[in-house]
Amino acid sequence: GLETGSNVVSSAVPNVRPPAAVTLNEADGVSFTRVTLDWSRSADLDFAAYRVYRNLTGAVDASDELVAEITDRETHFLVDDGLTENTEYFYRVYVRDTAGFTTPSNERGIRTRNQAPAAVTLNSGGSVTASGVTLSWSASNAADFKGYRLFRSQSSGVTTGSTLVVEINNRSDTSFRDLGLTAGTTYFYRVFVDDDGPESIATGSNTISVTTSGTAP
Repeated sequence: GLETGSNVVSSAVPNVRPPAAVTLNEADGVSFTRVTLDWSRSADLDFAAYRVYRNLTGAVDASDELVAEITDRETHFLVDDGLTENTEYFYRVYVRDTAGFTTPSNERGIRTRNQAPAAVTLNSGGSVTASGVTLSWSASNAADFKGYRLFRSQSSGVTTGSTLVVEINNRSDTSFRDLGLTAGTTYFYRVFVDDDGPESIATGSNTISVTTSGTAP
């Protein structure tokens, strides 16, 4: 019953199998400028890193922007900050092993919250005549700009229910001449900036008053 062992021989098993994919969950927290991501934990023995990629069009792959590389297996979450409001971002998490093989997760499209556009400043009316006035305002800097709407009323409470004078969709077109007015009459104006969110938000400027020249009929 005696036995004697031989010498020991080691043999490296080649790594030919990519790691298992993880599951990217629905976003847990979304604000105007940040998204909180989390995904399932990788159980691969030769785990090396999680790589999070992002783009704006979908079909995310490893040629897109690398948001983060996380080498701690237990850190399977990420806060992606500095984003643009009312914008849809697409994400995918790649698991990388020590041999360099990678496997992508499912893809998630996440839209940041829609923030109301900043108000523009409506300047005092110019070139006032008996029947017309030129209105001008500062340009909107909203990333999701959709258009300007100029409203007019004969009372100071100008709202989007007042008379729509003009709708302008070009950001750089920041003036308009309103014609067909009545002489000797006071008009109130306000410009609203619209964004192009799923539910459009409008922000109103200050209100100005203009009295046309001449005598009211």
